[in-house]
Amino acid sequence: MNAAAATVPSASILSVTDLRVTRLDGDDLATVVSDIALEVARGESVAFVGESGSGKSVTAKSIMGLLPRALTAEGRVRLNGRDVMGLSEREWGGVRGREVGMIMQDPFTSLNPIQRCARIIGESLPRDATLDRAARREEVVRRLAEVGITDPSVADRYPFQLSGGMRQRVGIAAALARDPDLLIADEPTTALDVTTQRGILSLIKRIQQARNMSLILITHDLRVAFATCDRVYVMYAGSVVEVARSDELDREPLHPYSSALLLSEPPLDQRLRELVAIPGSVPAPDDVAGGCVFAPRCDWAREECTAGTPALREIEPGRWSACVRIAEVRADMARARDAAAQVPDQIEGPAAPPDAVIRVEVVSKTFAGARIPALNGVSVDVAEGECVGIVGESGSGKTTLARAIIGLEHISSGSIHVAGVDVSAWAKLPAGAARQVRSAVQMVFQDPYSSLNPKRSIGWTLAEAVRTHAPRTTDVKGEVARLLESVGLPAATARKRPSSLSGGMRQRVAIARALVARPRVLICDESVSALDVSVQAQILNLLHRLKREQHLGVLFITHDLAVVRQIADRVYVMNRGRVVESGPTDQIIETPADPYTVQLLKAAPRATNEWLSD
Repeated sequence: MNAAAATVPSASILSVTDLRVTRLDGDDLATVVSDIALEVARGESVAFVGESGSGKSVTAKSIMGLLPRALTAEGRVRLNGRDVMGLSEREWGGVRGREVGMIMQDPFTSLNPIQRCARIIGESLPRDATLDRAARREEVVRRLAEVGITDPSVADRYPFQLSGGMRQRVGIAAALARDPDLLIADEPTTALDVTTQRGILSLIKRIQQARNMSLILITHDLRVAFATCDRVYVMYAGSVVEVARSDELDREPLHPYSSALLLSEPPLDQRLRELVAIPGSVPAPDDVAGGCVFAPRCDWAREECTAGTPALREIEPGRWSACVRIAEVRADMARARDAAAQVPDQIEGPAAPPDAVIRVEVVSKTFAGARIPALNGVSVDVAEGECVGIVGESGSGKTTLARAIIGLEHISSGSIHVAGVDVSAWAKLPAGAARQVRSAVQMVFQDPYSSLNPKRSIGWTLAEAVRTHAPRTTDVKGEVARLLESVGLPAATARKRPSSLSGGMRQRVAIARALVARPRVLICDESVSALDVSVQAQILNLLHRLKREQHLGVLFITHDLAVVRQIADRVYVMNRGRVVESGPTDQIIETPADPYTVQLLKAAPRATNEWLSD
């Protein structure tokens, strides 16, 4: 009996055995996922967790018959008792939507931008010749109401006219239109702020329970997995390394990788001196074939770990692990978790902050045609050597503020000073003053891939930045190597292109490029929000080090209060263009004074079922 079959009731809606997915790589076949076995019972919720590259989405797409042409799947996928692995695309047309539906990570790309919401949902509804046009529209409106959209006029809007949360609700309505038995949600809240995230997950959970529908949730956030799902499959490098009930995995992981993921999660209730980060990145499955896939990154790896591929075996009733040394290292893993949970000594911020490098005073900004200002009397200051957090939901004005500071948005009123220069009107700045300001403040964006030239090597990109910001540098190649070293990357990275780097490595390159100008303040706009928790911990630790060693100021924009707790000395809470509360981070989080801050804290993910029902 395999691990999957032993952990759920016999009435399974989905059964996957010996799933293997390969990709043609030249004349060879490269493994993408290997020997996946899993089961999902009717009405059960199951999470797939793991870092990017673990095989979560590929496994889900194999279940849906949606693998790209370059990938080939083998094995058995039984849905409602029928093997669907060999179905033709025409046969899949009768399965998708009716037996299994899918919510994608980015609703903006999964919804047809030139179709109104009524048509998007209407095309997903079961075909019924008895329904006329008015009746079908009425059904669309009913489906929108089921996902919390009570305004019928939304049916007549295009996706680009909706907020991210509204678009995701429309995507959910379309995925549920044929009343599927199983819903697969692939990172459905990654790009959403905490309150919208909580609303979407609460909606999915409520509908799932009301319909007795099965759910597979793909996520890299363990807190979300524990709060939403009954069981968890932990995946790494194309393999399942642990299977457990959510509460049991939260209490005690039985694989070093699961334990490392849990330790990488930033806590909301305390600030740590340094986050636990897993060194390196997820390898290709073939690079670690024939042994424990996690061995190269594991603190407890020994010779026996690489002597053969460890089987997923039952450690306790319903608990499965692929660690051959779990009996020996279990106590050590527990001690590591206990040590991480210890409250550290008081962590002090900058002793005496010098004059502010960035000073924003009573700034307002109203976009053309807008009735509500994007910024409304905002005042913020950032000094060298301190990290200042800006938190709030999407639409609160965080990014508009950052763009105004670096001259990408014109303000309507107020003043902004950077390094002593008034930049309230960037277009009027003398060339010398503009260069001074741009050297003083640099920005790191959320998506480093889109800000790096995909056709150029990392070395070329950094060298170009050196010639621009430090034209007198005589040893450009040496400076590039120094920059890479400063962000924890080997000099060999210079020869690679962005596509060959992981998300965390690309973000390090983006930070290195920003450091070329030797800025006094670095603005990070949601620069860790799309990263896995382990990679996120690496970047946060890097920013801590740069702040300490280079006396670098950081303006850190995020919607994640747990992340802010770990990095920011002071925090400003923004809502609808206003600063509603500000002060030392610990004080704001432990004793919030504004109801909006309380609302944000309540919405922060917690590893309990009560989080979605509070």
